[in-house]
Parts: sequence; structure tokens; C-alpha cells
Amino acid sequence: MIYTLLPSLDMGDKRLTKRCNNLIKQFIIRPASSIPQACGSWKTTKAAYRFFDNDAISPAKILDAHRKQTERRLAKEQGIILVAQDTTDCDYTDHPKTKGLGYLQGEKLFGIKVHTALAMTETGIPLGILSQERWIRKKSEFGKWRLKGKRTIIQTENHRWISTYQEVVKRIPLRKHAVLIADRGAAIYDVFAQQRKNNVELLIRAKNRCVVSEQKMLYETMRARQTAGIIRLRLQKTPARKQRIATVRIRFAQVIILSLNKKQKMQLWCVTAEEQRPPTGEQRISWTLLTTVPVNSFEDAKKVILWYTRRWIIERFHYCLKSGCRIEELQLQEKKRLERALAIYCIVAWKLLYLTYYAREYPDHSCMELFSKDEYQALISMTRGKKKGFQKPPTIKEAVHLIASLGGFLGRKSDGDPGVKTLWIGLRRLSDIIATWRYLGGLKKDMGKG
Repeated sequence: MIYTLLPSLDMGDKRLTKRCNNLIKQFIIRPASSIPQACGSWKTTKAAYRFFDNDAISPAKILDAHRKQTERRLAKEQGIILVAQDTTDCDYTDHPKTKGLGYLQGEKLFGIKVHTALAMTETGIPLGILSQERWIRKKSEFGKWRLKGKRTIIQTENHRWISTYQEVVKRIPLRKHAVLIADRGAAIYDVFAQQRKNNVELLIRAKNRCVVSEQKMLYETMRARQTAGIIRLRLQKTPARKQRIATVRIRFAQVIILSLNKKQKMQLWCVTAEEQRPPTGEQRISWTLLTTVPVNSFEDAKKVILWYTRRWIIERFHYCLKSGCRIEELQLQEKKRLERALAIYCIVAWKLLYLTYYAREYPDHSCMELFSKDEYQALISMTRGKKKGFQKPPTIKEAVHLIASLGGFLGRKSDGDPGVKTLWIGLRRLSDIIATWRYLGGLKKDMGKG
């Protein structure tokens, strides 16, 4: 049960469908391993490479099957659905033999651009991928970003923010409400100005821009507003900061933003969060958020700020994809092969995140929601010993902590909950334990009582 398959997947050939599901299972078991290590044998490795080289394999079909599962999960949720979107670079500069790549942030960096929209609950449990775009920048286009002011948004990469919104709208049922969250890259007038559905709102971190006000600019306009209240906000650990509790000053207002040429205007709501007295050496948190969600009270403003903190989970998804699944170390030598592998590894990265955050949100639920009987029995036997007994399944929190302990998690009071890294290391060991447990169980049945 840990190793989720795609029941709706149809590759047009039963053998290909089965191979795809098997690869997902093998990569979830050993996400940080190379393809040969994950496959475990030369025969299985050859089958994997043939799969990635098969032109009949469509990455879109693989992700569509996952998306259908995502839609089923979000249909069961009662609250607002949050959808975080962001772009990342899959860098294959160190693989010069790989064909069909485009330039990235520099003329000498090559790879694939990937833009993903990840659905989650209000509390941050990732439900799955709703949309993903991949594209290659043509080398002949390098340097032409300077012409972006002379192009329409449809002619630039910025169109991904609009196309993602349109894709998400298709996937969110009309009876559900969703908020699409993005960082400053999406803070473009055309993104807000597009035709929108009432059940899918936008929440975007803003750049300083022209507004209709006495102060003329957005940041200055909001600083002139009275403080609505102060909250304490838990900030997640990032490469740039440690995890901490921040005391944050909240302001909100209705604002009228102007287009780049100042010929068009639009009314939105703005919420700002500015940290008071950050720790020495730490950068002050200062967020200015524009949203289509009505913000008429301090409680509304707090809700918007908390929603925006969930955007960090898309960063964790990229971390799982690159560090956990080591997608940038694949040496498949052709873009089309990499895209097929990427589709599978995206599902693997989501699953790692899902286990981590589900255990934090529902720690007291039975592990039988996510684990089969022999899976949790093998886990207990290895980490606690048989003397603990199997009469009562452990909770999800206990099971995830035990898996993480196989990956080096110590479980001290000061350690908090395990992170996704110790979980993916632990899952690799657990897979071997489960295989041995099942083998010995089968062996015992074959031996009988004699």
C-alpha cells in the first residue's frame, strides 16, 4: 500500500502499463538510487531503459493517470484547495552527450524547464500534481529576453502562469473552491486580468508596482496603512534561514493596480506581512501579497498569509525531485527519455512528500490507512522486535517515525517530526525488510509443521 500504483493508467499495451507501475514502485522503494540500483537486476534494468526509449510512451498519459487520482483525493476534501505553482530547472550541463536540451539561466547551462502546479489541503498535505508544463529553450533564442516588452504575454514564457490557471480551472469541480498561489514571477497584470472562474482565486506575491493612490507605488501605499494586527507565524527552514517563530505585523487594503503602460487598471486586495525584530543575522520577512480573494477583516488577512506559507511545499517537491530522486543525475542521453523518466519521478517525489505531511496532520490515525498488514509487521519486527506484538497496528505517526529511524532519525524530543530526507533513506531499507519478511512467511507456509 505504500507503493501507490496508477489504476487508471492505460498505455495502450498491458505490458507497458504494468512496466510503468512497476517502475513507480521500484523508484519509490529506492528514490535516491540510480536506475540499475533501483531495478535490482540487469534484466529489469534493460526493461526500464527500453521503456524510456519507447516512442509509444507518453509522459502526458502517465501524469494524466496521476492527475485523475489527485482529483479523486481533492474531491474528498471539505475545505479550500490550495494549489502552489512554480518553475524549476532540471540541469544536465554535466551530461554533454544528452541531446535536445536548451539553455537555462546562462548560455553555458543546459537542461529542461519544468513548471508544476501541486494541489494540497489548507493544512499543507500534498494531494498531487494538477498541471505540469515542460519546455526547451532554443539556443537561437538566447538573449532575446530583452525583447519581452515588445512581445505579448502569449509569446513569452510568462504565459505559463495563465495556462496553468486555465488547466487548474478544468480540474477543480465547480462545488469546490481553490486558491492558486505563486511567487513574484507571476506578478503580472495580464495574469490577474485574464478571464477567471469564481471558484478559483489567485494569490501572488507582488513586486513594487504603480497603483492609484497618493503614494503612487504599492509598497509605499501599504506602509501608509494602519496595522490591522500582529500574529506569530511559524517559518519553515530554508537554505537561507533556520526554522523559527516570527512576530509579524499585518496590514491589508483594497488597491487599484495599473498595467505596465498605465492604460489599464484593476481592483484587487493587498495583504502585507512584515516581521518585527528578526533574530540577529536573519533576514526580515516582508511579504506583499495581491489576491482576488476579498479581504475585509483581520481574520481574512491572517487566512491569506497562512495560505501563502503553504507555497513552500512546492519548493519541497522540487527538493524531493532533485535531491531525493536525483533526477539531474540521470544519464539517458535524449530529452524524450528524460521527460518520460521525469513523469515517473514526479509521482515518486509527490509520494514521499505525502507520507511526510500526512503523518504530521493525522498522527493518531491507524497506519492501516497507508500500510498493509505485512508492511507494518515487518517494520515493527525490525525496529521494535516481535516481543512488542502485532495485536494493534501503530499509528501513522509511529509508523513514519519508525521508517525514519531506519534512515538515521533519532526521535529525540528536540528533533520534532522527521523530514522527507530521512524518510526516503528509511523507505529504501524498509523495502528490503518487507521483501525478506514476505519471503520468510512464504517459506514458513511451504515448510508446514514438519
